[in-house]
Amino acid sequence: MYNDDGEIFAHSEEAEVIAESPEELIETLNMMLADANKSKENILIYDQIKFSKPCEDFDESETITIEQLDDILKDLE
Repeated sequence: MYNDDGEIFAHSEEAEVIAESPEELIETLNMMLADANKSKENILIYDQIKFSKPCEDFDESETITIEQLDDILKDLE
């Protein structure tokens, strides 16, 4: 995921696309394709990704560790 300045602020371990309708899925895939075409020369190397804030007014108190996220996701199962 990229912020308004085009900087990375998050990514997922596993790629997945979920939509409420075929139209929404196509819209999401078109957005992903546009991003891929825009960034095709900017290849990311996993251990060299520098994460930025998603926006200027980002609340740092919302930050959680991967372990905390794992615990949250386990509670949802």
